[in-house]
Amino acid sequence: MNLFARLRSETLRAVEENELPDHLAVRLLALVDLPDCYHDADGEILQLIEMLPLYDTYAQCGYVGMGVSNCIIEAAIRRLEESIGAGRGQAPTTCRD
Repeated sequence: MNLFARLRSETLRAVEENELPDHLAVRLLALVDLPDCYHDADGEILQLIEMLPLYDTYAQCGYVGMGVSNCIIEAAIRRLEESIGAGRGQAPTTCRD
């Protein structure tokens, strides 16, 4: 399974099992739909894949502060979106020329 198929699978699992917010899922699935835009971003895509199972609504709270919060995932998504010229917080629809 390639990285984008894995990202799709982990995104859908995080929505179902960990209550990943819809606005983040939409942006992640938009990344999956544009694999040619992210041909040099394997490391960043892999990091997102590894973060999704650790997503927790209350991550980074309390004494232990474990898990990955929506802010951490959103920052990773934003970096990828900005790398192809997408507007801040907007799911990309095409690659930058």
